[in-house]
Amino acid sequence: MSWIAEAVFEGEGKTVLLGREVTVPSKASLTINGVRGEPDAVVRFEVRNGRAECTEIVVTARPRGRGIQTSDMEFFNIESLIRKVFSRLGTKIELDESGFGSSVWPPAEEDYWFIGETVTRPRIENRRGANDEELEEVARIYRSHIDDNPLRAVETILSYKSTRTAARRVQQARAKGLLPKTKKGQKKA
Repeated sequence: MSWIAEAVFEGEGKTVLLGREVTVPSKASLTINGVRGEPDAVVRFEVRNGRAECTEIVVTARPRGRGIQTSDMEFFNIESLIRKVFSRLGTKIELDESGFGSSVWPPAEEDYWFIGETVTRPRIENRRGANDEELEEVARIYRSHIDDNPLRAVETILSYKSTRTAARRVQQARAKGLLPKTKKGQKKA
């Protein structure tokens, strides 16, 4: 890291991930206060569709500090930052025999890894998947072009790189119940 900085972690709301094993803030931020002339930064995160996402990065040069450099931007490894921020702010829930859970904050040091893995696992597993909003858009486009070539319309309008990706998204929309099941040679929307 090129910055010498002081970090402040903040979170709001609560979201439960991986069943009931981990609780993390639904929104979080990392404020980096540069020292010795390094820039300041604020990085914001949200949990969306069960996935921790980076939603904003703002880097600001200090009035009497140096300008922003490429090496400063290399610090923003998103997956690593997500793991660090939510590990700091999350808690691991310990379930008893009756299924009730309890947590202690801050988490034990050995729980940081578990929390970080739980938060980043959905990102890795769903990297090629689509979120609910995208699948709803796929279904809308597909239905509105049912008389033409709906698969081609989905591919073109959503700028997918291949017909296979468009077909996979249509299949995912069907699996979510956004489009009806079809029979070979029969169009349904």
